[in-house]
Amino acid sequence: MTDHAPTAVQFDPRGSRRSADIRLHTKSYPKIVGIVIALTPAILLFGYDAVAVSSIVALPSFRNQYGALHNGKMIVPATWLGIWAAASPIGIMIGAMIAGLVQEKVGRRICLMLGSFMGILGIAACFGSSYVDVLTSRRVVFLMGKLVEGVCSGMVICTTQTYVAEIVPHVLHGAAFAIFPAMMLLGQLLGAIALWRQSKIQTPDGYLTVIASQWVINIIVIIVAALLPESPIWLIRSKGDMSAALKSERRLQRQSVNCVDNINHLALLLEQERLNKDAQGAVTYGECLTGTNRRRTLIVIFGNVLPQFFGLVLLSNASYFMQLLGMNSHRSLEILNIGIAIGLVANLLGVWTMQRFTTKPITVYTLGACGIMFLAIGIAGFWNGDVVMWWTAISFIFIIFTAGVGAWPASVLISSQASSLRLRGKTQGLGWIAHGLSQGAFSIALPYVYNPDAGNSKGKIGFLFAGLCVIAAVITWLWVPEMAGLSPQAIDDKFEMGIGARKWEQFGEGDWTERRKRESDAFRSEERENVEIRLK
Repeated sequence: MTDHAPTAVQFDPRGSRRSADIRLHTKSYPKIVGIVIALTPAILLFGYDAVAVSSIVALPSFRNQYGALHNGKMIVPATWLGIWAAASPIGIMIGAMIAGLVQEKVGRRICLMLGSFMGILGIAACFGSSYVDVLTSRRVVFLMGKLVEGVCSGMVICTTQTYVAEIVPHVLHGAAFAIFPAMMLLGQLLGAIALWRQSKIQTPDGYLTVIASQWVINIIVIIVAALLPESPIWLIRSKGDMSAALKSERRLQRQSVNCVDNINHLALLLEQERLNKDAQGAVTYGECLTGTNRRRTLIVIFGNVLPQFFGLVLLSNASYFMQLLGMNSHRSLEILNIGIAIGLVANLLGVWTMQRFTTKPITVYTLGACGIMFLAIGIAGFWNGDVVMWWTAISFIFIIFTAGVGAWPASVLISSQASSLRLRGKTQGLGWIAHGLSQGAFSIALPYVYNPDAGNSKGKIGFLFAGLCVIAAVITWLWVPEMAGLSPQAIDDKFEMGIGARKWEQFGEGDWTERRKRESDAFRSEERENVEIRLK
């Protein structure tokens, strides 16, 4: 006997995500869980790059090679600090746009490998810049390397999120996407540990070791991508290859699962989307911004920029910021490591909270708590001294913990669930372009706010992020619908009906499941024959 396991796009009758038993669902999909775990180096790479390259300015050995004297100390000028900080997010934007196009043409696996290969080239440029004699040229080559590494990060993370969204059943979406910020933080922790271990080395070997270590992660991602089964959804929609889709589905499911039924269901659903009045012709970026897709794309974009509202860019540069408040470099890196470790624990707890609680309230409440703590940092910024320095450091740690159990994993879940199957690759590309744009804007602007040769605001920058947290909480409450526990079919229908974000919970899954059944029954028999395969 074979059983029927719901695919990533089917309604699971075992209950909504609110009451889901994560252990039961993990046992039901062991291969998919294993693949998500195997993909964690791709997510980890994103976080490792954010710290290992972006916070490398905290190393004295790096400042000695790339910095300039200012009041008797070697610092990186605010202009170069801002340009370097912006290079990665600009690269992420370019990489996300490339991924949105490439992964639809050649598939998710090849796009992952191409992105990691770009990363290897970018690391080589950063590493080689140390051997350039002229200071300005050295800085420019390092800038180019950071830009190419950003392209790698954008391609890899965008493709990974698309792939996971397509293969993971919706009952595991909460846990699967909560892993993203957890692994990003683990990558940041490993990067921070690497920086800390090299912080007392005064020679270029200190920062070169940190840069070179990224080669290992990129090589691992290439190997994993080569071994992955391709997304069945992509194989059906872009290639029309039912046999290949069936082979991939069998690699994703247990042996007892009737994979033929799964593929038939996917093919029928994708054909219904194709025949929809809003889904005619080839998939384009423009289609993401028309009709009901516009609202869905804007929600995806908001989910991708949400981390900037609770200060992720500032928290990522906490070691350098704490040095501006008077903390020595070695201790500031220790604080960064502690903060990232606590954030990692929080995000691992987020795997449970995303399965247990609805997305919208936990996002609003944790954003409110972060806003209060940023307000306290801003008030403390009117004074100087060790007390203010340590108050700011501890507050940063509390903020990353609070965001880690709520707003951060929720932002990934929101951006992953809102897009349609047909436009998922392109929509995720637009979302990560927005992520890169927002990160770049904050990365350029913030050094001019707090750097000593510019705004020199110090802790008073907390007022800015307190306000941003309030704005993000209001937008979430008014604009983002509660998608917890809903199948993609139900999400599609509610968007098509134009139901307001605060009214989604008034309509149950059953109403929309019945509607889908009626539409499926009304599907012309000759069209059904065209999309079904006969492999039983």
